[in-house]
Amino acid sequence: MTGEFTAGEGSELINVSAQTLSRTVDIDTGVKRPFSGWDVRDEDVWGGVKHNFETLDQFQSAVNLEDGLTKIGIGPTFVDIYATIRHGNPLFIYFNGAPKDRRSVKFPIFSGSRIHPSDECSRLSISDPALHISEKFKLGWYAGSKYFETQKIVIPAILDKIISLAKPSTIVFVGGSGGGFASLFFSRLCPGSIAVVCNPQTNILRYHKTMVRKFLSICYNVYSISAAAKDSEVTCRITKDLCRMYDPRKGGLRNKIIYMQNINDRFHYEQHYRLFAQALGVTVADEVGFSQQGNFLSLIGDWGKGHSAAPRDLWTLILRNIVLYEKNLNDLIERNEGEKLVR
Repeated sequence: MTGEFTAGEGSELINVSAQTLSRTVDIDTGVKRPFSGWDVRDEDVWGGVKHNFETLDQFQSAVNLEDGLTKIGIGPTFVDIYATIRHGNPLFIYFNGAPKDRRSVKFPIFSGSRIHPSDECSRLSISDPALHISEKFKLGWYAGSKYFETQKIVIPAILDKIISLAKPSTIVFVGGSGGGFASLFFSRLCPGSIAVVCNPQTNILRYHKTMVRKFLSICYNVYSISAAAKDSEVTCRITKDLCRMYDPRKGGLRNKIIYMQNINDRFHYEQHYRLFAQALGVTVADEVGFSQQGNFLSLIGDWGKGHSAAPRDLWTLILRNIVLYEKNLNDLIERNEGEKLVR
């Protein structure tokens, strides 16, 4: 599964040079980027910085990457990635949700370390660069800002490079909550890939209003949720509603989705899971258990109060099963035996 990765509104193809984001700013440690001077960082926990690219173009021109932490300049800030390349094996791409305590968080923020299925699989974890803009918000959905286009340029460029280096046999996007939104978004743009998500938001504007307003105001200078809903131009035409993006009239489900939802998280169940399932035209599961409808596999669980995610052991089991059944995965799904992936 190789080739150029492209992204945009829906499945629109975008071809914009990374030069549009480059600035001649010193980035010896990143702190001279205007939006990064206040960051509290702990790079040593990730083994230190292995590569430090001033622009996306420089990153894309790299012949190879040493396993570990890479910093890439994107205009007024940078994006951190953690990559390990295992040529020809499955690639797992991790997006993180909101940190619990924004005030004490240390950058970069990477997920996936405790659930990655095997050292023999490639890994890519991406820290959301929007969080560098301000310490006053903690969730950006990897949806960019008026300063850099994460959905259309930054992450597609990163994915394109990592995929070209790893030449993966399977691509799996993994994330919960806000990271689940990003996983569903980029998986949709990568036919044949798999999205493994838990309690994801499927429409940014339907999330808690306080957090949505902070994101819109800080990243796009938009101070009204209704304004963002009415006019996509004010948020630079980012995709905010996955229900529209996954509308079957725009094409069938070309990726596979393993969608975990805590039944006790009624807000996400009603405002995000239910509406997403309805948009796909699949039956909404209303009780704990597994169901499969084509490429859409849902697992409704009882995992504690509110927004509690599925247990870590379950995440790990599912990712390991994807590796275990990789060669027969399409046949397994076609035979409606997807439950083997979650048991």
